[in-house]
Order: sequence, then C-alpha cells, then structure tokens
Amino acid sequence: MRFRIPKTLVLLGLALLSALARAAVNDPSPDALVEADHWKRARAALEPRVQANPNDAKALYLLSKVRVKYGDLDGAISLAEKAVALDGRSAEYQWQLAESVGEKADKVGGLSAFGLARRFKREGEKAMALDAKHVDSRFGMMIFHLRAPGIVGGDKKKAYALAEEIARISPSDGYFAQARMLREEKKSESPESYYLKALSADPRRYSTHIALVNFYFSAPQQKYDLVEKYAREAVKLEPGRTGGYGGQAIVFARQKRWKELDATLAQAEKNVPDNFTPFYNAGNILLADGSDLPRAEKYFRKYLTIEPEPETPTHADAHWRLALVLERMGRKPEAVQELEKALQLNPKLEGAKKDMKRLK
Repeated sequence: MRFRIPKTLVLLGLALLSALARAAVNDPSPDALVEADHWKRARAALEPRVQANPNDAKALYLLSKVRVKYGDLDGAISLAEKAVALDGRSAEYQWQLAESVGEKADKVGGLSAFGLARRFKREGEKAMALDAKHVDSRFGMMIFHLRAPGIVGGDKKKAYALAEEIARISPSDGYFAQARMLREEKKSESPESYYLKALSADPRRYSTHIALVNFYFSAPQQKYDLVEKYAREAVKLEPGRTGGYGGQAIVFARQKRWKELDATLAQAEKNVPDNFTPFYNAGNILLADGSDLPRAEKYFRKYLTIEPEPETPTHADAHWRLALVLERMGRKPEAVQELEKALQLNPKLEGAKKDMKRLK
C-alpha cells in the first residue's frame, strides 16, 4: 500500500544558498537522510548503529524505512516490531509498522493479502490513537479506506472523514488529501487548484513544489515555464535533493538550452554526488526527440557509474535506454551488448526483451 504515500545582498544570498547546499550534502543525521530520500547514505549510517545497539528504537525505526525502500519487507516489519516493543508510545514507530505490513500486502496479493490488510488496518488505527495530530497515519488510512473492499474493513465514508480531519490538523496536508482522493476515485477534476492551495498554505514545502513540477510536466499540461518555475523553487528550498534539478534538466533538454542544462547537471552532481537521476531524466528527453544523441549516450553512461537510489531507474533500465540511443546512432552491435546487460540484470524487463528480439 504505497501511501505516497524549498550586489552585497546578492552575494550574501548566494553564500547562504551555498551553505545550505553543503549542509544538505554533508548532514550525517540519519533522520535528515531519510527525510531527504538519501537511502544509500541512511543505510550506511544505520546498519552499523543497529548492529552496535540492537535496542536503539529510533535507529530500528529508521532502518525499517530503509528496508522498505530496498524491498526487504520482512526485514522492515521485524525492525518496526522491535521499535514498537521498545517504545509503544510512538505514533511514528507504530505507523512504520503499519506501512511495512501494508507494503507486504501489496506485494504478495491473493488471499494472503487479506490477512495482511486486516493487520494493516489494526496497526494504522493504533498509530492514529497514539497521536491525535499524526497526519501520516491518517493519510495512509484514508487511502486504505478508499481502496480496500469492505471484507477487510474498507469504508469510503471513513476516508472522507479522515480527509476532513487531516485538513483540520494541517491545511496544506488537507489539500494534498483532496488531490489524492481525486486520483483514487478516478475523477476528472484537475488536482491543480489543490496543489496551488497547498502551496499557499505552506510556501516552503518542498514536496508541494515537486508535485507541481510533476503535474505541469504531465500530459496534457506540459507547461514547461511552470515546470521550470517550481523546479527552481524546489532547488532553492532543498539544494541537497535531486527533484528540482531533475525538473530543470527535463525543461532545458526539451528546449535545447545546453548551457543551462550543463550548469544544472554540474550543480546537481556537486550537491547530490550519489544520485544521478537528473542525468537519466535529461537522457530520456534527448532519446525521445533525437536532438543530441551523443549527449544522451553520455548521460546514460554517467548514470551507470554509481549505484542508483531505490525507486529510481535501475541499471537495467539505463542499459536498455542506452541501447536505444546506440541503435539510433547506427551502432547496432553495441546496442545489442547493452540489451544483453539489461536483461542479465533484469530478465523480466519486457521493453528490453522486445527490442532484443527486434534487433536480432
């Protein structure tokens, strides 16, 4: 259950931005790393901490979040259970247990998912009871009640009631809840007004700017001036995260603004040296329009030089996209080699399988 669930004066401003960027890159706090989706760094920090102190409830809770991202759901559940046993008063720990169970319910499917869904509901309700203002648990339970059949406790009336409760706790989150309900209910109404209201309620919320980047990039909007606007704001708010750079990279690649693209990718690499997703984003755009295939090749090869973060394109994806670039450049044997690498890493990558059959 995926509940997914910001001339002297100018120089001073630049100096402050630089300081913020360094802080975001170098902050060793596992809390900050998890909050900023730096899962590789969080894993490296938390695994030895838990090994050294198996009764560190906070570390167990955070490592459970990391385990979910890497797909180790049994490990995530076990860690969250230990955190809850050590501190049963924490709504955060309790909700992490619920989320881990929900993720497993999504993965296993079939009859096994029913028991896990019922457990998710129980654990989620415990989290809400522990903290009357805990938004994440209410947001997740809202989605559960929208999606789940009545046999496991789903109730759309409760979903709407939770959305209203979220809005009372946090207006910004309330608008996000309304936008999410539109999507879950498959309604034709645009979520744009809710995202803009969320931004007005909390102008410095990074996730709202990224939501607007994604919204304005998607069809049928494709309003690249607004993608650029909100991506730039996201970089100002969180220079140590890749979302804003990725949005800018897409716009600059699409509009062939090469100097700005180069500058953005250089800034992204400097401030987030262990996540090259903006290079992948730019490469995908260039592959689609064929405007600068050598650049696209360079970007995909760059992406392949480091381990990806979880929930970003895999190396198998990158080898596949690189193969398509090489094919369009007339380098068929190299393209086949890249497809072979992609399928070695992920034999179930259907697009790569079809392209291999076509090229051979």
